[in-house]
Amino acid sequence: SHEHGDHYSQDLINAMRNLNKPVVGPAEFFPVTVKMKAGESKTIGNLKVTAHYGLHVVPLRQFEVVTPNGLKFLHTGDNQTSETLPDIKNLDVLLLNSWINESGAVSYVEGVRIAINKIKPKVTVPGHMMELGHLGAEHPPVPYRDPIKSDNGTLASEYYILAWGERYHFDNSSNDIVRPNIVSNFNAEVKRDSILVSWDKPQIASDGDQASFYRIIIDDKIEKLQKERQITLPIDDLRTYNFKIYSYDKCGNQSETFAETNFAATIDINYPPRIVDYYPAYSDTVQTFAGVNTLFGVSAMDLNKDHISYSWKLDNQVNLYSNEPRLSFNVNNLNPGLHYLSVILSDQQSSTEKTWLINYHKDFAVVDNDDSLMYSDHGSWNSSTEQKAYGPSCRATSINNVGDWALFKFYPEVQGEYDIDEIILNTEYASNKVLYNIFVDNQSIDSIYLDQNSGSGDWVNIGRYNFSAGSEVFVKIINDGSATDGYSVVSDAIKFTLVGNINNIERINDEMPSRFFLYQNYPNPFNPTTTIKYSIATSSPLAKGRTEEGFVTLKIYDVLGREITTLVNEKQSPGTYYVTFDAGNLPSGVYFYRLKVKNMILTKKMVYLR
Repeated sequence: SHEHGDHYSQDLINAMRNLNKPVVGPAEFFPVTVKMKAGESKTIGNLKVTAHYGLHVVPLRQFEVVTPNGLKFLHTGDNQTSETLPDIKNLDVLLLNSWINESGAVSYVEGVRIAINKIKPKVTVPGHMMELGHLGAEHPPVPYRDPIKSDNGTLASEYYILAWGERYHFDNSSNDIVRPNIVSNFNAEVKRDSILVSWDKPQIASDGDQASFYRIIIDDKIEKLQKERQITLPIDDLRTYNFKIYSYDKCGNQSETFAETNFAATIDINYPPRIVDYYPAYSDTVQTFAGVNTLFGVSAMDLNKDHISYSWKLDNQVNLYSNEPRLSFNVNNLNPGLHYLSVILSDQQSSTEKTWLINYHKDFAVVDNDDSLMYSDHGSWNSSTEQKAYGPSCRATSINNVGDWALFKFYPEVQGEYDIDEIILNTEYASNKVLYNIFVDNQSIDSIYLDQNSGSGDWVNIGRYNFSAGSEVFVKIINDGSATDGYSVVSDAIKFTLVGNINNIERINDEMPSRFFLYQNYPNPFNPTTTIKYSIATSSPLAKGRTEEGFVTLKIYDVLGREITTLVNEKQSPGTYYVTFDAGNLPSGVYFYRLKVKNMILTKKMVYLR
């Protein structure tokens, strides 16, 4: 036993010891805190301990322990799938989580068998049984029947069930063995596309105890333990379903027998369409960005085999006119902030709706390697969830795979100047020299090399560029063979941050100014936009009496002389122009704007007050 709130009972330990039962618990060991990475080995006391990757909120839940006399143990902790069990040879004892049940296994029974036959230890001791603190949780307690059934005589291991599990439901104030009564009014009925199974509490037992929780058995295959007196189960086929239910009291006594009921799901009832899967599959807010197409979608079924139609709406008002189960979401001119995106499925008689809460950003955009519409790669790339810095996963390819590339797309909604940053993974083994190419409308405008270990876990700037609204921007990560160190080229996420809008560079009239001049911005002070006016004279070196074009730049600087943004960077004919500057992404303060025409420069000051 170990001291977790839902796994540990000192009263239970004391009761077992009073019965001369062997218990190893918190009183028998002294905890030592040691930080270890997956793949790392350390000597702790007289034990050699190696940490292995596992599936859990904290991805370090498996430990290989070798004793001084050479006995080798593997404690799998809360690992949830045999696929991530480390490949350890000559294992003496496998301390296995008995609710191991990877994709494809139909029960915990099969999951345990797969795990044992993969590792082939001499002895397996399953644990994590009857954790009644998990009642109603995503992973309910595993009843003893499942791990016992796992031993079918073919296991590649001796198999012992030596433990009570980590915690039984135990009441120190009562040692009775009086069984509770069975439930009453056990009933099943249709609720939309599901079966609602409900029951009343059983009569109080002769010792005065009331039922505390229940075990429901579905078709003699699936078991569920819970405290509530009802459960909703999806109808997966039009057939007859069988339900049995046992009741338990606070001491874990089970009713002598069970209550039973059947329910026939028939075709004469119209069942609404059912959503069996959806994406993005996040339970919290989905981040969406201007310039990034985000894929939303559902997979659905209809028990009556009716045709399903789809419609999408935004904030219950805007019909996005898509009669498809998928939607590429990128709405121009949408206000930043929280919105509701919904899809309605209809079989012409009834409907089902799925709604995502989305947070729409306009000042920056992130393209992740999991964005199927905005990311692609070529070569021998593999996904990893271990070393990621952004999103659920990252991608990596060996530095030996010269020519492999990864591509991130972005479509700016507004014309402006953008910072491009890449997230650097939490690793020290990436390539020390990776080529980044920036493309606009299929034309390469810049290239830069980065050390993918520099800035681990942070955003690192690639460069700052002017993009036109609606242009197609690519950031291409290329393994060109330049690296001299590292194991892999990695690809995780790219961020585009708008640092200055370029709006309406307009020529006021066709009159030729008599001088080169930079006007004071108006309004000044401003919040957050202001207009800057300037004139290019025919007598300037640009014109020489003619109306030929010349190169003009207009840039914004802060009080430290750092360049903030470029408003104009193009050829212009002599004339008078104005341009709008939006400082909405900047802090309040004094800024300078500088106009340069060939060898002539004019500078003025302006004040931004938020």
